Amino acid sequence: MSVYEQTGSGATAQIETDLYGSSRLGLQTGKSIADVSKWNGTATLSTFTRGEKIFELSNHLGNVLVTVNDRKVQHTTDNSTVDYWEAEVVSANDYYPFGMGMPGRGYNAGSYRYGFNGKENDGEIYGEGNTYNFGARIQDPRLGGRFFSLDPYTSKYPLESPYSFAGNSPIIAIDKDGKFPVWTHYQMIFENLLEAKVDKKTAHEIALFGSTYTDHPTDWKVMPYNKILSANYGYNPSRLDYDNPDYEETSESQSDELISSVSIHGMRTWWEDISPNQAVDRALYGGTFKELNGTVIKIKGAYQIINELKGKDISKLSRKDKKMLGQALHTIEDCKIHNGKRWVDKHKYKAAQIKIYHKDANGEPHIDVHKNEHPDSHEVPVNNKEHADANAATKDAIKTIQTP
Repeated sequence: MSVYEQTGSGATAQIETDLYGSSRLGLQTGKSIADVSKWNGTATLSTFTRGEKIFELSNHLGNVLVTVNDRKVQHTTDNSTVDYWEAEVVSANDYYPFGMGMPGRGYNAGSYRYGFNGKENDGEIYGEGNTYNFGARIQDPRLGGRFFSLDPYTSKYPLESPYSFAGNSPIIAIDKDGKFPVWTHYQMIFENLLEAKVDKKTAHEIALFGSTYTDHPTDWKVMPYNKILSANYGYNPSRLDYDNPDYEETSESQSDELISSVSIHGMRTWWEDISPNQAVDRALYGGTFKELNGTVIKIKGAYQIINELKGKDISKLSRKDKKMLGQALHTIEDCKIHNGKRWVDKHKYKAAQIKIYHKDANGEPHIDVHKNEHPDSHEVPVNNKEHADANAATKDAIKTIQTP
């Protein structure tokens, strides 16, 4: 895609074209004029100029935080020797959760117009940074991310506001085109698989296994979103809904009491007396453990699954292997995001106290009531660095599988 403008002399100039890989990488801004109205097979002169090519640096939500061009800037301390080279920054922005730019934390020397969720800033009517074009709808980031028009899928989930953005969960979800939320687990897995040259159909299926299927949240709105997401891609291989008995495999994934459940998310149960590092190691490398009721279980670690799949063609995996891979990638991401935190179900422990399991001086099981210092996982603050680390870990795991 390109942008053209007509000059005073009547010539038509190509002033911009998008740079794409598996997603938009940035822009090529052209300065040389080519009169396309007179193209007749005659060669035209094109001049390459450093600084015209701009690259995006984005976070897990697709927010364009920084853009740099292809011009290197030398740094010297003695005016004769170059110590190192620095990138030339074109723009930099920080955002509030629903997309409004933070005052005093924005810089844009080149009028780069893509920003929050990677969408185009349309500032002609409401001012710079005050509206984003999501495709299906226009969003106002100043109003808690509210859209100006109704969600086209509002009839599918009538209890949700038809004007809301990303299901009112802007940290763990994005709104790809103004139609419905997409969970960041799905986004990270799907985009990294596409980048690894896995076909879109397979990437979609594995990403579904690694997001709402693995989480199996009880929140009413997740399942309609998941159905819409499947329908949007024209393929619903897993039939991920409550009518499918296969979905019951993850029905306990939100339990704060079962080791088999919290391990999926790289966390500890409310009753365990182990460190965060031990919880992460268990999730990644597995082992044999004992539940609170005494049942002995064997956990298969996420990296054990990755190593079992090493060397296989991801696009040709069986449905069972795709499901295992999706869940393993989910666990790898959660180990970076939750980092072994203790999971305490807020619905069970609404008071400011929780029960903590440990062994007394005689080695006997004992439960004490402690001050609640371990919030429910859904209330644990998540920052951009944790999601960036999760995204990098997903990318590395996929590369491991594709390494012969």
